[in-house]
Amino acid sequence: MPQRWKDGDKIGMKKEEHISDPGCSGDQADPLLQYDEIFSVTLQNLNTKIGHPQKNVQKLYTVLKRGLGDRITLLDIRYSPPTEGPVSASIQATKKDDCEVEVSLLLNPEVASRLVDHGPSADDQEASREFRAFWGDKAELRRFRDGSISESLVWSASEPVTLQILSHLVARHFKQSPSLAVLKTQRLEDNLLPQRTELSSVEAFKHLNSQFQKLSSFLHQLEGLPLAVRSISPVDPALRSSVIRNPLDPLAAAPINVLIQFDSSTRWPDSLPAIQYTKIAFLLKLSELMSSSDSSLEMRVGLENTSTSSSGHLNTSFLDISYPPPSHTLAPTCFRLRIYHDRELHLLQTALADKSLHGSIRDQLTSALAIQKQHYLAAPLHSTTIQNLTTKFPALSTTIRLLKKWASSHLLSRLVPEETLEIIAAHIFLHPSPWSTPSSPSTAFYRCIWLLARWDWAAEPLIVDLSYSQDMSAKSRDDLRTRFQAWRKLDPNMNKVTWFIGTNIDETGVVWTTNARPEKVTAARVRSLAGACMEIIKRKGSDMSEVDVESLFRTPMEHFDFLLHLTRAVTKGKGANNDKTVNMTYKNLQITSGLELDEIGFDPVELYLRDLEKAFGNVALFFHGTQGEGKVIAGLWRPNALGKKEWRVRMGFSTLPLRENEQQGEEKTMGEFNGEAVLSEIAMMGEGIVKKVDMKRI
Repeated sequence: MPQRWKDGDKIGMKKEEHISDPGCSGDQADPLLQYDEIFSVTLQNLNTKIGHPQKNVQKLYTVLKRGLGDRITLLDIRYSPPTEGPVSASIQATKKDDCEVEVSLLLNPEVASRLVDHGPSADDQEASREFRAFWGDKAELRRFRDGSISESLVWSASEPVTLQILSHLVARHFKQSPSLAVLKTQRLEDNLLPQRTELSSVEAFKHLNSQFQKLSSFLHQLEGLPLAVRSISPVDPALRSSVIRNPLDPLAAAPINVLIQFDSSTRWPDSLPAIQYTKIAFLLKLSELMSSSDSSLEMRVGLENTSTSSSGHLNTSFLDISYPPPSHTLAPTCFRLRIYHDRELHLLQTALADKSLHGSIRDQLTSALAIQKQHYLAAPLHSTTIQNLTTKFPALSTTIRLLKKWASSHLLSRLVPEETLEIIAAHIFLHPSPWSTPSSPSTAFYRCIWLLARWDWAAEPLIVDLSYSQDMSAKSRDDLRTRFQAWRKLDPNMNKVTWFIGTNIDETGVVWTTNARPEKVTAARVRSLAGACMEIIKRKGSDMSEVDVESLFRTPMEHFDFLLHLTRAVTKGKGANNDKTVNMTYKNLQITSGLELDEIGFDPVELYLRDLEKAFGNVALFFHGTQGEGKVIAGLWRPNALGKKEWRVRMGFSTLPLRENEQQGEEKTMGEFNGEAVLSEIAMMGEGIVKKVDMKRI
């Protein structure tokens, strides 16, 4: 059993020993889930160079504790003493006196990446001498903008500052090679979220939010509108720093969704279809006024790709507002503006109150009401909440992007609402028990996978207090549990609600997961994949390699019933797996296409998938990844479509007629699902998009 010592305790000779800060829990066996960073330090030739190993490991602890300072909240050292007893002559000279040390850290996220450390003032000569004695030639005297002159340390932004500190201190105080300090934990974001533009993702997110504030101010001050602007709300993941790819990457450019609400007025019509036409008139007027006020803006009024324009149940129009890009190699910023009118919600509720409604019409209205609440009530509040949390927790944004990348890698992007993934990631930071709040995106991501693997969503709700003050009442939590139990009684087969995720801003628990999003089979696959990933994480621990990490983001294809391989013409903008392969073409053509407003947001694969779900959603479930995994659409046949059924008109899918004899000797016409014919229809619909169809089984 490993032993632990607090700072100052007497160190004894053990097979494997620990030195750690008070409060370091030894109960959790998975270091990747517990610590933000884990380093390996090899102290060579201890007996001949620097004396007794235990004393020098204690010295290492003291040196690192001072050198890392306020960058860390906890330091834990695990080490194996030098080999005792006889050793072979071939390794005696090099290995006998080596001591392998594992250094684990919990970081202070506010200062862990600080590039300049301020030391004592030049006037304090004694403190300056002590500072230089500790840091050696790394210390330098600098004059700062406020006129002060002090000792300082300057670190590079190209690699973790903590690694630079460890390497320098090991060389300075132990006469070891700096290369003997190695970061063992993988920085997942470096390989899975690579920087391909001149602006980093963090800088791109800041730019987008700055442009949004500029747009908001511009619209509030705009004169000539029939009604004054009441509010402008962000509802897009790019404005809450949670999209996978850099939003200014021309290959990933997409419209950024924004809601605008005008002051109330009796001049609004009292009919849903008329409201939609009024919105179009508003947007045309808005486009005219904005163009005359700022000629650098590019405008386009568009219609939604929806079949409900005649009924007016859902919004039918939008206005694209495109700002010039910050440089010629980046994409322009295109905001997609939609009008929110609170009267629509009331009209939908009133229409549903009519008990004489036909079943299909009632279903349409119920669906429209749920979408209305989701898009216009829940989305703005969710976006603001997540954006505030990404400001409070610097690692949250990258954690969300890694989790979405994982879902995309396993072709789950369209089946698992991204808002639920954002809430799950936020849960890791707001409710970190049994660990402390993570400061590393990689550590937080592993904990997200741990949560998905252990969450029994059939029997337990996930309740998350998204407030930073954590003031959600016990009654609110009890009410959510009661609603969860009511859903399970009302829908025991989970055909409508599988995941129940209640928060302080969603007291229904189903605003993002209603209408079986995700479906039961998808939720089961998420848990199974997360469990398989956790087995790798536990088995490899801090020895996990890049190959092991890649296996976490590689989905098994043998479980699907069919695969649709897509043409390069429609996937070139999605990148290759892990975004390592960049589409090769002339740079001037890349720039030109990136500046075209019509190209932004145009995704033929997404449109094809919508058509597939509308035409074949009753017989198949379609899987697709949005980023880097967009080269294939995978599918599973729905169990209710398979097998033999009595043939009838409007079965809803292609069948093969069969003749069977009943017990009385009369023939009965049966129908058997014709998977080959369905796949032929799917391929025909995807002409120019699908290049190859693989049918694995029926």
